[in-house]
Amino acid sequence: MILKKIRSKTKSCLCKSSHGFSLLEVVVTMGIFAILMVIIMSILVINLKVSMRVKARSYAREESSFALNLLKKDIRNAESLSFAGSPAGAVPTSSVPLVVSVLDAGGTGHIYNWFLNGTQITRLDTGTGNITYLTPDDVTFDVSQGFWIKVNKEGDNAIVNVKLKVTTGGMPKDQWIYKEVAVSTRNINF
Repeated sequence: MILKKIRSKTKSCLCKSSHGFSLLEVVVTMGIFAILMVIIMSILVINLKVSMRVKARSYAREESSFALNLLKKDIRNAESLSFAGSPAGAVPTSSVPLVVSVLDAGGTGHIYNWFLNGTQITRLDTGTGNITYLTPDDVTFDVSQGFWIKVNKEGDNAIVNVKLKVTTGGMPKDQWIYKEVAVSTRNINF
């Protein structure tokens, strides 16, 4: 008799567990799953935003570096430099927004005027009249500041520092990148 009771209890336990999950177990499992999905999706969205900002900054740096490297080459090969906004023959000793004119020493006698046209860096070859836009439309330069140039002159040597303020559409509106190059020159006229 006792053995029969134990067998019937065992059978009823086995049968009970084969009926599936209780409602409480399903609700708890779904709640935990939902919380985990919200956390994972939040992390994914934050990661995508950061990735897009990094891409935008990298793009702005790349595009401004291209333009500044070309300006650096022009300054290094120049016979003389002049700066609009400075008195004749004066060399800017502090950061001032200026237009840069470079007289080519390569024998062409062309003068290259570098300036910001709208929000783009522009290079005008006065010999041919060709205007070259060196940056795409989606890279914005702070026009109010222009090219920030500082010249340190000692004897025949001079170091010309050029600085730009850059942003792109993918970056937050209040974030700017400052790009700067230094060019060492020798026997250049100002």
